[in-house]
Amino acid sequence: MIDSIVLGLNAFSDEYYIIYPVDFPFVKKGTVDLLIEQTTNKQDVVKPTYLGISGHPILISANIRDSILQNPTLPLSKYLDPKKTSRINCNDKGILKNVNYLKDIRGK
Repeated sequence: MIDSIVLGLNAFSDEYYIIYPVDFPFVKKGTVDLLIEQTTNKQDVVKPTYLGISGHPILISANIRDSILQNPTLPLSKYLDPKKTSRINCNDKGILKNVNYLKDIRGK
């Protein structure tokens, strides 16, 4: 996964990035909008939470981008300092719904 993130981060130079795994198709548009609104708070990392559980997508700052590009071999979680991570509550259980198999879509 980090290889895909590095490709995206190299393609753009911006102040913030949303890391949005493709296997989370049930995230509501409003949740993405909520993350975008958080760019004014100058946080390095913003994670959405549903019932206290963190999910995806996440928002990262250029500071995190630079750290990843300096050493692009670690899993993404290794770049995310819990002390510098902000969590926002959302009413979107789709942030927790990872789809890897057909049964994940069917709910079986």
